[in-house]
Amino acid sequence: MIVLKKILAALGHPLRYNPSPADLRSHAVTMLKACRVGTVMIDEIHDISRDSRMSSKIVNFLVFMKNLINDTGRPFVVGGTQVVLDMIASEDQVAGRLNTVVKLKPFTLAEFVPILLAFERMLPLRRQSRFRENETLIQLAYTLTQGYVGRLNYLLEDACKIAIDTGEERISTSTIDRVKDRSIVSVGRRVA
Repeated sequence: MIVLKKILAALGHPLRYNPSPADLRSHAVTMLKACRVGTVMIDEIHDISRDSRMSSKIVNFLVFMKNLINDTGRPFVVGGTQVVLDMIASEDQVAGRLNTVVKLKPFTLAEFVPILLAFERMLPLRRQSRFRENETLIQLAYTLTQGYVGRLNYLLEDACKIAIDTGEERISTSTIDRVKDRSIVSVGRRVA
């Protein structure tokens, strides 16, 4: 239920009442489709494994994830530790739906580019940034983030704000140049 509430909050469509689990699920699936969400990303999924007494709850959560992927028809990307990868691998139905493993380490440039292109499709901008056509922009984003997805998220968030504020409505090398001094200098920390 918490995952669905967070998804709805992120979409800007939370339910203002205490819904039944079925209503919450139905509303989340409807809004994921209505908002044309391309990919659902869930980070820190390893938090579900903190308590060893929760093994049945973990299995229930993985089944919930499998069904949610089926209901939405959207790809899901989950981030977590090796423990979570092992748990997912132990459930054939879930592993089949989350079949690409992305380890929590800095990505090489070759690994980073598809992630950057996936982020580009989700940017709230009116114009395409066209990362694919701009190797300088790709290299700049990679250098500033050092291949970490969390850093990329913050960099693109800051760049989107600049792009919207200036009316450019796309990310370019000049947009990145304006925010590069605000990029993350260590994992999990931002420079204001």
